[in-house]
Amino acid sequence: PESRLGVYAHQLSGGQCQRVMIALALACQPDLLIADEPTTGLDVTIQQQIVYLMRQLRDDFGTSQIVITHDLGMASELCDAIAVMYNGDIVEFAPTEELFANPQHPYTLKLMSLRPRFGQRSSFETTINPEDRPILEVNNLKKSFPIRTGMWQKKDLKAVDDVSFEIRP
Repeated sequence: PESRLGVYAHQLSGGQCQRVMIALALACQPDLLIADEPTTGLDVTIQQQIVYLMRQLRDDFGTSQIVITHDLGMASELCDAIAVMYNGDIVEFAPTEELFANPQHPYTLKLMSLRPRFGQRSSFETTINPEDRPILEVNNLKKSFPIRTGMWQKKDLKAVDDVSFEIRP
């Protein structure tokens, strides 16, 4: 929005910086966009927004994209084909669905085994005993940050609003 035009880079969130970089990269209407770790360091919600934006740009403008990432989940949502690299060499290349359905190289197999699977419990999970007292309880947490809206004006940007949670042993 226009309210962000006069701000400095350090006043932008990580997601806003990523969007600005994508916009700058696309301003010249390139045929190819190379994105190196486009979602690293962003929270999951913002990661999904960046993936959606990149997919939309690919579909709307026909921009080809090379995505360099260690995040196989993100790659599976964004890429038509995936090349797996090990020690600087491409060890496997396949259409995304084929790679995930039938990985061939030992390194690809290892990467796939490290990926969390929906609905599958990891070996370090424990059962929560509802009778255990919480070691941390947070109620109605609110956090906001002042942002400049003009030379002398500020308003609060709500980062967290009325969040409650418990951490149990």
